[in-house]
Amino acid sequence: MCRALKCSKASVLHAHGLWRLPSIYAARAARESNRPLVLSPHGMLGAEALKFSSLQKKLFWQTVQGAGLRDVSCFHATSAAECDAIRALGLKQPIAMIPYGIDIPRPTTDESGPQIHTVISLGRVHPLKGLDQLIRAWATLELDYPKWRLLIVGPSEKGHGEELTRLCQDLGLSHVEISGPRYGESKWRLLAQADVFALSTRADSFAVSVAESLACGTPVIATKGAPWAGLATHRCGWWIDHGREAMAAALRDAMSLSPEDRGAMGARGRAWMERDFSWDGIARKMMQLYRWLRDCGEKPPFIEGGFRAPHKKN
Repeated sequence: MCRALKCSKASVLHAHGLWRLPSIYAARAARESNRPLVLSPHGMLGAEALKFSSLQKKLFWQTVQGAGLRDVSCFHATSAAECDAIRALGLKQPIAMIPYGIDIPRPTTDESGPQIHTVISLGRVHPLKGLDQLIRAWATLELDYPKWRLLIVGPSEKGHGEELTRLCQDLGLSHVEISGPRYGESKWRLLAQADVFALSTRADSFAVSVAESLACGTPVIATKGAPWAGLATHRCGWWIDHGREAMAAALRDAMSLSPEDRGAMGARGRAWMERDFSWDGIARKMMQLYRWLRDCGEKPPFIEGGFRAPHKKN
């Protein structure tokens, strides 16, 4: 990769993520060839994310990562919260505020007849995601909603899935299922068939699963660790404080609604995703960003602040 980047004739380099050598290779190639570099941190500069493996990250920052970030011409942030995290580290380059794009699946109709209602949480099963608080919230209302289940789906990291299974056993829960990841059509089918999506994360720069659930017409509960204030604005979900009590209250609200009311919320969420998060609009903004860096023209309106001008063409 290092050799290929040096030989590449690309006008702009775009690196994704931190704490691995690929981002360092991209920074080095950009510096040596005087080409602009875009970096998408994908939430890895957030305060909560920096707490995990903090010693290793501090050492990596001091040796190579900090210098590599100084070579970035423009950061790509998916939300205002991620922009704030970048600025909190003293990084002064421009920041392009562009959310992730998502696929908008075709509407589906469930003709399978009455079935148990489902609250789903789909994503990495990691301590940062606050799933223990979701389970503890569920424990306060499981007996009141016997026709509902909580389904946690995703790859277990650091043995956290096993920890959550033991927590469910300790709490005596019988309507919680924890399973491995689902992909492709299987994932979309789960999201579309769910009645409510719940995100209990302590910190997330975007949370693609929220957007995908809304695109499937499923209303969402999300904690304020993720940048989804629009759930309340667009009346398609709940944006709540982190913690067991707030999650339990939102779950009770959602599960007490009629199917028709939840369906109306889901329809508003899907319309929002089609308007603001489809790939066509996101791709246009990315092309504007790349052209600005390449040609040094007028700065697009979604790029904020910064004191470093884009690289000049040789």
